[in-house]
Amino acid sequence: MTKSEQWQQHLNLWHASGLSQVAFCQQHNIAVHNFQYWRKRLSPKTNLTKNQGSDPYHADVFGSGTTTIGLAGVD
Repeated sequence: MTKSEQWQQHLNLWHASGLSQVAFCQQHNIAVHNFQYWRKRLSPKTNLTKNQGSDPYHADVFGSGTTTIGLAGVD
């Protein structure tokens, strides 16, 4: 099992536990800063920069679709 797979397993267990990050890390003897590093590293990325080149008024902020931002006085 790779290091990424091991940390993904930790993250899955944390999600299922309902515990805070700190409480989970204390129970599993994990350094909180390591947990946060891997949580960020393995989290899905946003598509904010992908859409900016074609249309600066659209952004896929949460990876769930395109969000349209209306600006007053701008067509």
